[in-house]
Amino acid sequence: DMDKLQSRRPRIFFGLDYYLVDVHRGVLEYARQNDWMLDGHYAYFRELFPTSEYDGMIVSLFDEKSPLAEYVREHAERGIPVVNFSPQDHPYPQVWEDNRAIGAMAAEYLLGCGYRSLVGIGARPEYRTGSLRMEGFFAAAKQAGVEVQILFTEQAGYLESLEALDAPTGLFAADDMLAIRVMEQCKRLGRAVPEEFGIVGMGDDELQVYASYATLTSVNPDYEQRGFRAAALLDSLMAGVKAPAEPILIPPLGVSSRESTATLAIQHEGLAKAVRYLRENYCQPILISELQGVAGLSRRRLQDLFKQNLGCTPLEELTRLRLIQVKILLRSSTQPIAMIAKRCGLTTAHRLSRLFRQKEGLSPIAFRAQFEQDR
Repeated sequence: DMDKLQSRRPRIFFGLDYYLVDVHRGVLEYARQNDWMLDGHYAYFRELFPTSEYDGMIVSLFDEKSPLAEYVREHAERGIPVVNFSPQDHPYPQVWEDNRAIGAMAAEYLLGCGYRSLVGIGARPEYRTGSLRMEGFFAAAKQAGVEVQILFTEQAGYLESLEALDAPTGLFAADDMLAIRVMEQCKRLGRAVPEEFGIVGMGDDELQVYASYATLTSVNPDYEQRGFRAAALLDSLMAGVKAPAEPILIPPLGVSSRESTATLAIQHEGLAKAVRYLRENYCQPILISELQGVAGLSRRRLQDLFKQNLGCTPLEELTRLRLIQVKILLRSSTQPIAMIAKRCGLTTAHRLSRLFRQKEGLSPIAFRAQFEQDR
């Protein structure tokens, strides 16, 4: 009876050329919910077993000629469904992070810090994911009407361009490892982080964000959701559902703020105090009169300074901060809408829903359903 029970459980191969623990965690959560046997041996030991039989495979493949790619190809030719994480061209359904949205989120974050000069930093133009992130970053910056340029660390003149940047400037590096490298280069060049340059990375990888003299602010790409959605896609393929024609894109979860952007790029002391107060207290009820007291400014002057430096009113900035946290909680928790409203300073579910529809074009429930449909 035990053998029959085991035989009914799908056996899934999990192998990543570049190991991401949050992706693994997402796949594992789906495996637990759906009673899979998940073979993660390759993730740890890089060992392949030619005689093993699998019902499906979740992989990342960077080199078409690697042992892992050949191993996957052999199984795929026998009709075993495969889902691939890597952006390289392979004939398997794909689940990616939404790289343009990641770049746009980094730009919006730096704009919210008061930067009006932005620089995106990639390694090489031909690196596909990094270039997509730079595209999103550039587009969001241009839409906001701020000065923006893109640099590549492996192109001639990069260090000279970095050293010549005016302060304050907000920098977005295409991934956390590159961001740490840029931070160390800034230190060698005598440029201070975060006092002169605010730096944002991508990945929110705890093995990287604490690796330099200032902890790194980073865009969280929601790798756990990516793993979960990849497993859900594989499940549908094993059930005979046709593969999607385009990659499934997972939007970023949010930005984790740390020391590399701790200094606001706002010259006016009163405005800087008001912005910092909003960031630290947005989950509480805040009146404009309260913000005036913090800034030591009249209502009109405060409104004008927000418009000039952040391109929005104090209320719009407060709403933006609250909705960022609302979206994070809708995606990452099962808390009721009313509880999320209270936690984010919006008081009631009705108020949250009305505001959410105005700004996002759909209800909080519909937004959450986008990320729960496979669960």
